[in-house]
Amino acid sequence: MKEEITLQKKIPSRTLPSVFQRIDWLTLAFWGTVILACFLRFYDLANMPLHHDESLYGVYCWRFFTGQGYQYDPMMHGPFMFHFQLLIFFLFGVGDFSVRIAPAFFGCLMIASTYYLKDFVGKIGIVLIAIFLTFSPTNLYFNRFMRHDSYVAFFTYASAIFGLLYVRYRHKMYLYLSAASLSLMFCEKENSYIHAFIFVTFFVLKEFCQAFIFRFPEYRGNLGKRFNIFWQEQKYSLILAGFIFFWIYLLLYTTFFTNPGGFLDGLYRKSLVYWWNQHKIQRIKGPFHYYVPFFFLYELPIFLTVLGGILVKIARTLNRAIVAAWATIFSGILIIFYGHRDLPLWFAVTHMEIWLDLIITLYVLFIGFWAMLYFFKQRETLAAFFTYWSAIGFLIYSYAGEKVPWLFLHILLPMCVLAGLFLRDFFNFPVWKGPSVLCKGLRYVAIVIGIMGTLYLLHTTILLNYYNRANPAERMVYTQTSNDIIKMVKVIEDVSFSLGIDAKREPVIAVQGNAVWPLHWYLRDYAGWYYPGDLRGNQRPMVVMDWEKREEYNDVFANGYQEIRVRLREWWIPDSTGTLRQWWRYFVYREVFNPTGSSDVVFYIKR
Repeated sequence: MKEEITLQKKIPSRTLPSVFQRIDWLTLAFWGTVILACFLRFYDLANMPLHHDESLYGVYCWRFFTGQGYQYDPMMHGPFMFHFQLLIFFLFGVGDFSVRIAPAFFGCLMIASTYYLKDFVGKIGIVLIAIFLTFSPTNLYFNRFMRHDSYVAFFTYASAIFGLLYVRYRHKMYLYLSAASLSLMFCEKENSYIHAFIFVTFFVLKEFCQAFIFRFPEYRGNLGKRFNIFWQEQKYSLILAGFIFFWIYLLLYTTFFTNPGGFLDGLYRKSLVYWWNQHKIQRIKGPFHYYVPFFFLYELPIFLTVLGGILVKIARTLNRAIVAAWATIFSGILIIFYGHRDLPLWFAVTHMEIWLDLIITLYVLFIGFWAMLYFFKQRETLAAFFTYWSAIGFLIYSYAGEKVPWLFLHILLPMCVLAGLFLRDFFNFPVWKGPSVLCKGLRYVAIVIGIMGTLYLLHTTILLNYYNRANPAERMVYTQTSNDIIKMVKVIEDVSFSLGIDAKREPVIAVQGNAVWPLHWYLRDYAGWYYPGDLRGNQRPMVVMDWEKREEYNDVFANGYQEIRVRLREWWIPDSTGTLRQWWRYFVYREVFNPTGSSDVVFYIKR
């Protein structure tokens, strides 16, 4: 299936695509997948200790909800999440479950919005894309995680889909929906600038390539004249779309005009300055190839489907097949023999440190741009767009100075669409329908590979999201709050109850040090729990402080209190000397082969 999107090609459409069209088994399969996605995202949602960041965002949303106000702070990203969480707390109350409802909701909404790609990829295509988005371990994990990334992924996806529909149909409602989605994307997190850059540069490249490289007939004539005609036809709709973008942005960043300075702070004064500085100092540093292991540990079926699909598409002749195979095999050989070697120091400006980084970058650029040009020539604009987004998004996030697992969600999003697109084309190959022995053999091989990939995806998804959600053995789990904290909070509640103390009115515990987060969330209703000063005069029945400080207070707590060592946060850094068998056991079962690390606190209970 080919589709083309140009500035002048307008497909008449008086009505928007309706969900309430004739129902067939593919439509039922799609909406059944959406329902299953909702179940997977909301099931057992509260059964994981809140991560440090989750507790931070949860507390500030709770403060906003209880009337303590909110002002935009770039350290906590954009304002939309804080405003939307007011509605969630109002409807469902404040708790460990409700604090994660919104990201799960937007994760479900993103999968449902795939329906609007039906005119581009067909019903089989939207079913396959929905399946990949539903069962992707990464997508599911961060749809169940109180951070901005689930919101940003949805608004990015929605703005792209409605933008594509507008260019194809010229229906103004699509333009307004795309503008609103873009504005909300910018009101959520600063990586929106990355996504906007990808969208704009793709559009420019598309127009340039199709006008000056492939010289399509509809591009003949003055390019400026074509844009002028487009502006004259659409200017009022574009102006209104600009107003929609502006007013959403203004209302949220100023917190409905209670913080007028928030507009410029969000536009550039604080947001870009703060995060550009974080990028320069590499506050959370990681290697350029930081995200590569995530493809193999969590998203191998999607990764192989995308890579295989691109290689099959561009290798349509013998010469092209030889070049594609040579580039792939030669890159692999270079990585094996030279990948671990250091690059010259002047490469530091690119954040690349070893030859592996450079080889991966060159391969992605070569194959990615080759595929994009091929899709442009074939008028398969959708495939070109998501190929460009996948390649450039991966390279930009690899270069960025902050490396954290949740950003991998944004690298993966366009690849899920590509995987569904290529798998749809795979099923449509005539060779699979032939009666010959070869065709039958290929069908059996494809079925076996498909079953193996499905089982691996399900195994990894279930393991990460329902068994190892807080297990530091998972690379997706980033310095996670230990399950011991949940047990400690239960003890705090039991002690308060047994002593007959109303913890909302009378201080029952003193907390200081690293444990303040996430305990701020769990003790949000406790009176005077935070105790930053000297603990020698403390008379409270329970105390929590950093493990390293217990020696300072040994004379205070040694006799009258029971001392319990509690793991606060845990992590695992793999030992590079692991054997092949150990790595295999880790790959399949997440069995670690060297000790995990932790940051601990001491929990004192008065005898």
